Amino acid sequence: MDSIEQTLCAFIQTAFIVERGGGDRTLSPDDPLVASGVVDSLGIFEVIAFVEEQFSVNVLPEDVVIDNFETVHAIGNLVHSRLVSRQRDAA
Repeated sequence: MDSIEQTLCAFIQTAFIVERGGGDRTLSPDDPLVASGVVDSLGIFEVIAFVEEQFSVNVLPEDVVIDNFETVHAIGNLVHSRLVSRQRDAA
């Protein structure tokens, strides 16, 4: 798990599991988020806001598909791709 995934896991663990009464359930990068009910459709927008602020990237409308938010690993891949795009645009 890289640092982006660690940051995402910590955020989702706190915002969606602990604060919503999920107890001490731990989250791994490949756990299903939407299918398991950890993150709902509105929660995806909370995750997007966090990602944009924390990693200084823009999540584009075409990025907002369930496949990009189904696991922490998938969200991490999205962040990595946005960071690469940002670096390419800056060059």
